[in-house]
Parts: sequence; C-alpha cells; structure tokens
Amino acid sequence: MEETKAIIGILVIAAISITAYFVIASGSSGAAVQPIYMTCCCNILAQDGMQVLVRSQLQTFASRTAPDCQSACEYNYAGQGKIFSQVGTCAENP
Repeated sequence: MEETKAIIGILVIAAISITAYFVIASGSSGAAVQPIYMTCCCNILAQDGMQVLVRSQLQTFASRTAPDCQSACEYNYAGQGKIFSQVGTCAENP
C-alpha cells in the first residue's frame, strides 16, 4: 500500500514538473509572435489644384511576419491623395 502511495506521489510530482516546464517554455517562445514597433515614411501625393508631395513619418505596431507600412499610411492619411509608403524614417528614404 505504501509503495502505491509513493509511486502516485512520484507521478504527481513528475506531472507538475512537466506542466511547469511547458508553461515556462511557451512563455519564453511567445516573443516570436508579439508585434514589433516599426517606423514608416508616408509619401502623400496631394492634389489640391497642383500636385504636392507631402512626407510624413509615423510609428506603429506590426506583426513580425508581415510588417505593412502601406496599410498604416493608408489608414492615417485616407482621402488625402495617392499614398506611397516606405519602411524606415523619412530621413533614411530620400
């Protein structure tokens, strides 16, 4: 009877250890899917009588798998003209 209790105790401790390992391991690997902070340079070709190129820089969060400055620029400057985006600061993109 005592051997049975000892074996059950060992199995419970092993189960807790394995569960704790997976909780800790999955917590540290979660950084790969968290969004990243990125800088975009939005070039807006405004047409108010004559064509004017306006450059505006914004910072946003984007997923690591698909950083998308075009969507961020279109969201922020919708209806203001034709939008072309570049990844990085406007100073880096002449």
